[in-house]
Amino acid sequence: MQRADNKPKKFIACPSRLFAFDQWHLFITTMELYRLHRVDLVVVYIQSVEAQVYNLIKVYEKSGLVQIRPSLEMPSTNTELDYNPNSETSWQNQLTNFQDCLYEFKESAEFIAFPDWDDFFFTSNYNIPYYPILQKFAEQNPKVNTFIIDRYMGYHESLDEMDINGHWMTDFWRQGIKYSTKDKQFFAGKNYGKAIYKPNRGIYGVDLHWANRVEDGYTEIRIPLNKAYIIHARDYSNYKLDGRIENTRPLELNFTAFVRRYKLSSLLNKLPKSEDLTVELNKCLGFNSQQLTSAQLIPRVLLFNDPKYSAVTLSPDGKTVAFLAPNEFGISNVYTKCHSCKYSKPVTFENRRHISGYQWTGVPNIILFHQDNNGDENFRLYKVNITNPSPFNPVYTVNEQPGIKAIIIGNNLRDHRVLIGLNDENPSFHNVYELDLINNQMRMIFHNQRFPAKIVVDNNLKIRMVVEEALDGSLVYYKLSDSANPSRLTSDRLNWVEYLRVPSEDRALTLPISFTQDNQKIYWQWGADTDLGQLVVHDFGRPEQNEVLYTAQKAQIGGVIFHPIERTVFMDFDAWLVSYISDDQPFEYFIYRRSKKRAEYLFTTRPELTGRKLSKMIGFDYSARDGLRIQAYLSLPPQTPLLGPAQLHGDRLELARQGMLPKKPQRLIVLIHGGPKLRDFFGFAAINAWLTSRGYAVLQVNFRGSVGFGKNLTNAGNGEWGRKMHQDLLDGVDFLVHNGIADKRQIAIMGGSYGGYATLVGMTGFYKDMTTMLGRRYLKSRSPLYFANRVKHPLMIVHGANDPRVKQAESDQFVAALMKNHIPVTYIVFPDEGHGPRKPHNTLAMAGFIEEFLHKCLHGDVEPFHLGQYNSTAILLSDARKEIKNGEKAETKEFFFLNDNLNKVFIKKSENLPSLNKRKFIEEFERKVELMR
Repeated sequence: MQRADNKPKKFIACPSRLFAFDQWHLFITTMELYRLHRVDLVVVYIQSVEAQVYNLIKVYEKSGLVQIRPSLEMPSTNTELDYNPNSETSWQNQLTNFQDCLYEFKESAEFIAFPDWDDFFFTSNYNIPYYPILQKFAEQNPKVNTFIIDRYMGYHESLDEMDINGHWMTDFWRQGIKYSTKDKQFFAGKNYGKAIYKPNRGIYGVDLHWANRVEDGYTEIRIPLNKAYIIHARDYSNYKLDGRIENTRPLELNFTAFVRRYKLSSLLNKLPKSEDLTVELNKCLGFNSQQLTSAQLIPRVLLFNDPKYSAVTLSPDGKTVAFLAPNEFGISNVYTKCHSCKYSKPVTFENRRHISGYQWTGVPNIILFHQDNNGDENFRLYKVNITNPSPFNPVYTVNEQPGIKAIIIGNNLRDHRVLIGLNDENPSFHNVYELDLINNQMRMIFHNQRFPAKIVVDNNLKIRMVVEEALDGSLVYYKLSDSANPSRLTSDRLNWVEYLRVPSEDRALTLPISFTQDNQKIYWQWGADTDLGQLVVHDFGRPEQNEVLYTAQKAQIGGVIFHPIERTVFMDFDAWLVSYISDDQPFEYFIYRRSKKRAEYLFTTRPELTGRKLSKMIGFDYSARDGLRIQAYLSLPPQTPLLGPAQLHGDRLELARQGMLPKKPQRLIVLIHGGPKLRDFFGFAAINAWLTSRGYAVLQVNFRGSVGFGKNLTNAGNGEWGRKMHQDLLDGVDFLVHNGIADKRQIAIMGGSYGGYATLVGMTGFYKDMTTMLGRRYLKSRSPLYFANRVKHPLMIVHGANDPRVKQAESDQFVAALMKNHIPVTYIVFPDEGHGPRKPHNTLAMAGFIEEFLHKCLHGDVEPFHLGQYNSTAILLSDARKEIKNGEKAETKEFFFLNDNLNKVFIKKSENLPSLNKRKFIEEFERKVELMR
């Protein structure tokens, strides 16, 4: 029989039992923090542990700090628990250990904690023990028996990530333990910190995070963060990890003395170098071991949090670099960095809404930036002076009115004026205002009720041309008539005369680029009589007298660099901002000094991915079924074994030389770009790195209708939505299957905007039998809505409720059509997003949903994900999370209205819903959608 302890103790810890334990770096950290903060005793319950780690624990027992106890399986009859302590490996016998410790030390210990081994306790100062802080609060609050210590979301390196041959514990404490200073742990709206108990005040039973048997009259309080806190160092890498242990010196000195005193060097060198037991344990719990090895599976947070550097620009004087980066709240702000400065600094201080873009101006240290409201794309424009940046500096709002979209029409980077467009009278047309950056005065210079916002201005910010679409599809450019008043323009037809008419077939290639310095000539990208286009210049007003400067040979002209002052081509100007584009690494930025002929490295956009093995992107082309050549990109998982050229001959030999032929066919994701008059580009993309790291090959096709490869390819997509444009995708898949690159039984299709439409086309299969070409019948033949009953495979739809381009009602009615036919669909709505998630926590949640969906369908690798993980605003309107079998048509069994931050549940019905009358079922769905809005 074990007797109750009667030796007085101020503070003891009874951590959760050790099971299949090999994470000795967590054990050492926890024990050293306990020693540093004067803990009297740590009771270590062991069920199974790596042998050398056990020897390490024995050393701490020898020091007098630890008592080792066996953790045995015992029957549990507590029916009030929501689980059996012995029913799951991860909880096995833990509560039995806790009760054992509580009753053994109930009378002798003034305070008892029941933490996990990844709970790192800190006080505001290493020299202050836990006990006096707790005792002070206990004296001030005699009816309090539970003291809650807030836990911050944290992350720790695995043994695989540590350099164990170097200053391993020192480096781990300095660099390997990170946490979010803003994100505390909550569950179901309740603080999820750890409790420390005063056991002699009516505590008769404890659970993982709170007392479960407490004498009436006692309560709990929270210890202020400036007194104590906990870093919960688990895998919370999806949060903004902006904190590290500030002063590790006391830990280092304490541990060094401990190692010398007990001659631990030899034992420490024998400790495991990787977490094999942890990996095996998680296999038993149903996880793939790869998902727990960060060296193999890149965490979503590293790929879908905002990049550390984006929208990088160089100031007009060439001395300062500006960029967008997330602040400590994860909100994108403008930062600047001078060339000789070691650190960057924020110059805007927005904490609620992301800054979507910014521009330098002609007034030194004045920048303009814009924001919308939850994705509605009604951008407000702001002006701020960044001379002495401070959160208290005034920010001038250019357009205060809600629902108005501001755009910058003209900014020559040398004037104190800019031209601003506001659709303040008609949503379709922007009036043009001149904004004085010095005194904030604004005056209208163009009252526009006719022309879209493609307004052409010269280097002196004078409006020179407007454009309008004609009934035949051509674009008509107009210049000012002789009777027009340039200082007070209107869209009246008397003010404009035709300058140039661009036929519809040339629209993709013909557009004005820039005026020469004297504003007498204008550069154009020119599409007439050529497939790929030309760079031309002509005297303004004489478009028939072009001088051809360059004719494209292999692809369209992507852009033209002009001297910023002279506005001429190929002049020698000194400071260049250069980006180096790679497919298997994030973009890198340099300052190139032409006078010194030297490039100065600035940064990489995602430094946290440095050294990671990322996928290569391979460009290739193939013939569509009608003979049109289609360009595409293939990305394979980075560890894919490939066939070598020596093993092949014929056409496959060239594919092998390009690194395109895996030894076995791959799971394939067809990733479709939006637009559709856009294109996929060569270069690193987070979504490719994500999908390939999960074991999927990725196919991206520049199908007909895309831009960049000539007007013939672009124009071939006219009228071919859901038909030949989609057939190009199928032909690309057939090409990969035929060459052994893709497994035809394991293919998924996904995309956003037009890519989402194309996905629905592929799911319904209606591209096979379009016959009608008359009016509404023609449009219905191109709409997946009218073919929803043909969906045979699981489908996921994600929508932003504020999307101004594709209204949520479009997705609602398609989901309703699927439900009428009991087709499995997962439908997720983000109420605070627009045309695609923008906020990092929502982007991460969407990636988690998709990753889990693809895992169930194609069985690729998956990083664990659950509703509420990222505190997103996702609302799950329909859930088909039952077991998904390839090719099986299954009924949707669950219908949820769950908010991802777990603070609101709209409705949960999971049993009888499919048996409801179909009409009532759809009416109920639509009613709940309206309620959600």
